[in-house]
Amino acid sequence: MDYNNELYHWGVKGMKWGVRRYQNADGTLTDKGKKRYSNKEIRQDKKQIRKDLESQGGRNLTGDAKKAYDENQKLEKRINHLLENYEFDGDDGGGGRTAADRKAGAEYMSLNEKYYRNEHIIDAQRNKQVSQKLIDKYGEQRMNQFKTAENVKAGAAVAGVILAAPVALAATAVVVPAALVGAGAAAGYKSVKNKLDKRKDDKEKRKEHE
Repeated sequence: MDYNNELYHWGVKGMKWGVRRYQNADGTLTDKGKKRYSNKEIRQDKKQIRKDLESQGGRNLTGDAKKAYDENQKLEKRINHLLENYEFDGDDGGGGRTAADRKAGAEYMSLNEKYYRNEHIIDAQRNKQVSQKLIDKYGEQRMNQFKTAENVKAGAAVAGVILAAPVALAATAVVVPAALVGAGAAAGYKSVKNKLDKRKDDKEKRKEHE
């Protein structure tokens, strides 16, 4: 008997015709569907995975990302030395009263640029690591759905800014929300000093709760 022109679909155990596993008849999600397709859980996992990876320092990094991490450890020491021993603006390196302060401020800005260049390299590899761990847990198809939903959400945020801005401003420039820009700016760091200060504050807060 020739079955080449026939299509068979056996379904899954408990399957009923016309009854969807995760959707109601009107297309809304059932309780199981809400749990399965909830982006909140993925966002929480994404945040926690990222935090766990960062807590391991450079041990989980390889290649250029590991080199960038190691270089940033050295840069942080030098930057701390400059901030502790000279007077200049930690955001733009200016404001030095003496020639030594101004020289230190110029060096600081140069190191600051190198530091964040390395941060982008590190972030690129960690983003891939986070994505892979999420794919391993939720599957590639579910993560594609998540990315699509997040992109739509991000697009709506930008559209909201444009629509809320005066027409004259909308024609010239748009302020993009921090969540949509690069690693350093998205974290709220204008400079390495801000990042180091935040790290110091976080450390002191943890001590208070111990």
